[in-house]
Amino acid sequence: MTPEQQRSILAIALFAAFADGAKDDREREEVRRIAESLTNESGEIDLARLYQDVLLKRLSLAAVTAALTDEGQRQFAYEMAVCVCEADGRMAPSERRFLDELRQALVLDGDRTEAIEGEINPMVDIGKLAAPPANRPETYPPSQVQPPVASPANAELDKSILNYALLNGALELLPQSW
Repeated sequence: MTPEQQRSILAIALFAAFADGAKDDREREEVRRIAESLTNESGEIDLARLYQDVLLKRLSLAAVTAALTDEGQRQFAYEMAVCVCEADGRMAPSERRFLDELRQALVLDGDRTEAIEGEINPMVDIGKLAAPPANRPETYPPSQVQPPVASPANAELDKSILNYALLNGALELLPQSW
C-alpha cells in the first residue's frame, strides 16, 4: 500500500470519528490504533497534519476515496470506518448517514457493506457484555468463584482488547500482497 493510500484510509477513519459531532476518547484511541497499524511500515504519515486537514475541511471524502483504487483497500477503509463509528457504542444516526455516503463514495456493494457491519456488530455486543458497568452490582451464589471486580480500568482494558481484536480481524481480511 502506498503512503497516499494509507493516508486516505486514515483520513476516512478521521471522517468517521467526526461523523457524530462528539469527541470521544474511544474513537480517538481507535483512530490512533489504525494509524499505528498503517504507519508501522513507512512512518510517513503526519497524523497531526492529517487531523487538521480533515477537521478544517481541507480534504474531502471524495478526494480521499479516489486514491483507493483497489477493491480490497476500499473494503478495508469501510471496515475501519465502521470500527471507529462503533468504538463508542452503537451507531448514531449521523454516523449511519456518513457510512452510507462512504459506501457510495467507495462504490461498494450494499450487500458486502451489510455483511461487514454484521460481522462487527456482534463483536461490539460481546464487548459490552465483557465489561459490565461498575455501578451495577453483580450477584453470584457463594459456591461460585467470584469474578474480578468491575472497575473503569478493567472495562477500559476489555474494550482495548476488543478493539485490537476487531482491527486484527480486519487486517486478516486484507490480501496477502499488501
